[in-house]
Formats: sequence, C-alpha cells, structure tokens
Amino acid sequence: MISHLLFFLLLLPAQDAKASTRVIASTKAWSITADQFDAVVKSFPEEDQLLYVAPQYRQGLVKELVRIWVLCADARRRGAEIGTDYQSQKEFYQVYAGGVSATFSDQAIRGFYDAHVDDFTALRFSHILILNGDSPVTPYPEVGRLPRDEAEQKAKEIKAMLDAGGNWDEISKKYSQAMDVRDKGGDVGYVGRGQLEQSIEGAVASLKVGEISDVITSSYGFHIIRVTERKVTPFEELRGRIRQKLVADELNRRLEPMVKDAGVTIDESFFQ
Repeated sequence: MISHLLFFLLLLPAQDAKASTRVIASTKAWSITADQFDAVVKSFPEEDQLLYVAPQYRQGLVKELVRIWVLCADARRRGAEIGTDYQSQKEFYQVYAGGVSATFSDQAIRGFYDAHVDDFTALRFSHILILNGDSPVTPYPEVGRLPRDEAEQKAKEIKAMLDAGGNWDEISKKYSQAMDVRDKGGDVGYVGRGQLEQSIEGAVASLKVGEISDVITSSYGFHIIRVTERKVTPFEELRGRIRQKLVADELNRRLEPMVKDAGVTIDESFFQ
C-alpha cells in the first residue's frame, strides 16, 4: 500500500488545495484538510481514484500525507525554508525521497535480488491429487472422497506406480481427483512464491525440474507433485521495482519514529 501511494505521490502534479473547515489530521504545528486530501486523489489516474472510496485506502493515503507534513515540519525546525502549502511540501518530499534513492547503489540493488531470488522465481508444476474425505474443505464437492487413511494409502500406491516407471500423464488421467487439470497431466501452470498452501509450496520449492515428490498432505488431501519448469525473472526487469521497494522501506524506517513523536491527531470518522 505505502509503496503504491509513494509512487503516485512522487509523480503526480502539484494541486492548489483550497481551504477547508474540516481537518482530518493535525498537530499543534500543522493540519491537513479534507480538500487537500481530495485534491491529491483527483491527481491519480481515474481508474485508481475509485479505490479511495474504501476506508483502508483512505487511511493509507492520509498516513502518507501525514508523513510528508511531519517530515517538512521537522526540516523547518532544522532551518529549511519550506512553504506550508501542499505544493511546496510535496516538492520537498520528492527531493528527500530522491536523496534516499541515491543511497542505494546498483550493487546494493543487485545484492537484494541475489538474496531474494526465490521471490522472483516462478515454478511450473503438475500434481496428482487424492481427496481426503475427512477434511471439512474440498475444491471438488461433486467428487466422491475416501476416508483419510484410505485416501493416503491410495496416494502412496500411485506414487509406487510412478516410481516403477508408470506414465505420469496416464496415471494422472486415471487416478487424480484434481478434476480441472487431471486430463492435462495435472498441469497447474506457473505459480509464484506465497500463492500456495505452505506444505505444497515447500515441496515445490525443494524439487528439481523433472523430480517427483513423495506424498504431500494439504488441507484438501494428498498430492504427488512434479516440477516441470523453473523461471527466474531477470534482474534487469526488476531493478526499478527493487529500488522502489528499498526506498519505501528506508522512508518507513526514517519517518515512522518521527510520526510517532509528532503526536498526530487523526479524525477517524473521515474513513467511515
């Protein structure tokens, strides 16, 4: 959320916010009005403006505006000459964020990429599924299910067939209860990190391409998994996104303590 807002706040053109009697955030030194908030929202792309009807997006944007006001108030106390209008404070924030960005060398960005390469890796895999009849959830309610112990035993028998050289596609079509993919070899397609149940994700991440897993238990039942392809997004395609994340994280680290110390009052009714 914050990195999304930061992106727009650094790029949007300045707005002349007219005075409003409704104050939505303030300290003893400054205030942010509802009209100033609306001016910022109207500067976003039209399709994004609709998001700020939702309370969580309104809260997120107010939080980011508060950070700008707090930063500028602190800079004034240190002797900086910054106007109290939105345009002046936005411009100062842009310069400050640019300075933060400049602290991250290409080497640092590459280092982050190398340390988190799994986050930028998509795996394509297939699975054979035997449903657990004792589970309270199932992705295929129309399909009959065996009791847990019988289902697990069935999955182990299928794994033995594969270990003995059985054809994956034929076995998937005959035995798998993953009804939407069993006729295409159980192919799930590309899946990124964090999109799967933990037990499945762990198994997929540990397998080499072409390797078949042992029987894996999930909330649905018992899976046998085969990774068919591993695709890593190249560093050059991610350089800008990684820089944006690192800048946002560093701004958070610097500004959150300042916001906490500022004693900001926020009108929570503005989000209702």
